[in-house]
Amino acid sequence: MSQYTSDSDREIEVIVRKGDLQIEFKGSINDVIRSLLKFISEIHPTWFLASKLALKVDLVGVMEAMTGVLAVGSEGLTVIVDKSRLTDIESIWLSLAKAWVAYRIGLSDDDTVTSKDVQRETGVKPGTISARLSELANQGYLDKPRRGAYRLTSLGLKKLIEDIIPNIKGRIGIDRG
Repeated sequence: MSQYTSDSDREIEVIVRKGDLQIEFKGSINDVIRSLLKFISEIHPTWFLASKLALKVDLVGVMEAMTGVLAVGSEGLTVIVDKSRLTDIESIWLSLAKAWVAYRIGLSDDDTVTSKDVQRETGVKPGTISARLSELANQGYLDKPRRGAYRLTSLGLKKLIEDIIPNIKGRIGIDRG
């Protein structure tokens, strides 16, 4: 069981108990997480090895990658790049990314999009959207939790932050940092 507290310096404390063993980790979020993972890897090496194989994408990493492309304003999450400079597939990727982020930061009740949602947001032709969403789903980048609804998979998020966003930023001239 873990117990978290934080102060104005963004310091956290995590207490781990297993039987008679208790260990405390206190410091910056990054230091505590790093120390906790090291501790767990020493206690349970199999878990650590398996975690190395897991495809994980976290909200902070996605949001950092999206800096200069998406922003939160009073009207919600917005694509802030010039949409006329995006290709159809980039517009579709950003619509999917926007839904994923909006759900995780509490601005939406759902992380899925429909073809109509994408069309309304991007202006891309419905036939093009349907074809691209099907292609992305077939490649494992999207999941279809229900008929007509699509959401990014972990593999899709990895592709988004490692390839799609850097390509958009490079082509449009947005600082990649």
